[in-house]
Amino acid sequence: MTMTIFLLVLIICEIVIYRKIDIDVNVKSISFIYGMGVSILLFISSLNPLNLYKVSEYTYFLVIISIISFMIAFCMISKKLIKKKPNLKIINKKIEKTLNKLLKSKIFISIVIINLILVIIYKMKYELVIQDLPKQEIRMARFNALFSSAFETLFFNYIITGIINILSIVFSICLVRKKFKNFLFVLIMCNILIYSLIGYGRIIYFNILLYIIITMLLSNNIRNYLNRKFLLKFVLFCFIVFVIFTAMVYMRIGKKNLSLGENIVLSLKNQTEQAIEYLVGEYRLLDNFVQKGFENFDFYTLGRATFAGVEEILLYPIKALGVQVESFNNDISYYTQKAILIGENNSYFNAYYTCIMNYYLDFGILGVIVYPILHSILILFALRNYYTQKNIFSLMLLNFVLLNLFFGVIRWNYQSGTTVFVLSILLLLNFFKNYKLSFNR
Repeated sequence: MTMTIFLLVLIICEIVIYRKIDIDVNVKSISFIYGMGVSILLFISSLNPLNLYKVSEYTYFLVIISIISFMIAFCMISKKLIKKKPNLKIINKKIEKTLNKLLKSKIFISIVIINLILVIIYKMKYELVIQDLPKQEIRMARFNALFSSAFETLFFNYIITGIINILSIVFSICLVRKKFKNFLFVLIMCNILIYSLIGYGRIIYFNILLYIIITMLLSNNIRNYLNRKFLLKFVLFCFIVFVIFTAMVYMRIGKKNLSLGENIVLSLKNQTEQAIEYLVGEYRLLDNFVQKGFENFDFYTLGRATFAGVEEILLYPIKALGVQVESFNNDISYYTQKAILIGENNSYFNAYYTCIMNYYLDFGILGVIVYPILHSILILFALRNYYTQKNIFSLMLLNFVLLNLFFGVIRWNYQSGTTVFVLSILLLLNFFKNYKLSFNR
């Protein structure tokens, strides 16, 4: 009953913000979609469709507090940072112009081709690694058997994966802006597809789907995408993604003693259950951490959890000098990698603890209140940068930080050094592009 009242109050606040408060249209849309999206997830979680363990009201309270903190800060600070109403038509025209230049850039084309060669090499290497492994182990081989040295691991995780992250954004923008009738688009698509087959990870396709939605949202012209032709294409794309998801599940859990049809049904059932678990399982993991896992730490981590990706990067040069020092990610990995029972029907889940775990581990409930405010400032910085620079790099940066905002309901992406590395590259691209334009004046 208490949870229902909390959700009703939250939804009413979101509707009031969207309809009544005079703020930038994108600030309204982002805050409303984020708030409503999390509210819907909390509602589904409270219904408990898979008969999982119940989540305590205190854990739900932490999630709701973080949403309210983010939304209030996001809307209030936006009035200070975004004072002038931007001309969205001019922005879209300049984005189109700079996108065309990027797709014709020899440097960008070279990066796409070189990265494609590298992912093909690693795909071939991966096939050799897994050829004698049972199906239940082929996924983990991507992490524990593919690389022969620490340097190779860093190169793949930072450079190759970093480029794939950026190409995913470009791919999504090209799809929305109908820039897919060229050979470079096909090369980008091959990069993404082959990369996903190294370990049969599906998260990259979910990222692309989110990037497409974000790009459509930022265009501020949703009516253009509500015509029958575009909707049919979008449905077709979603269907293709669904087929790829199912095929990857089949490759991992398919059984020789079953027919093709039975294996497809098994894969579909497994994928459906996984989808629901991804929607509600993270709250069970978070609750388990708040109730039991937090006791494993002697004191608050004072920023190391939330800024773990930054710490990871900064510690690599120190480790290279031979200094033995453990990063937060090393310390926490033993806990997050362990599968936790989240239901009586032998449902196990790991890794996805939502952004709340990092906030809470750093400063308790104070972190749950303060960190969403800092997160809102990062996103508003990217939004203002998008309005002022009006180029493809500013759109890419905004796409990236918004993806990580929405992903916060599942996990804190900035805990990864790769995510922080990609963010740094996008910030540098924006800085140098802006510096070049200022210098030319």
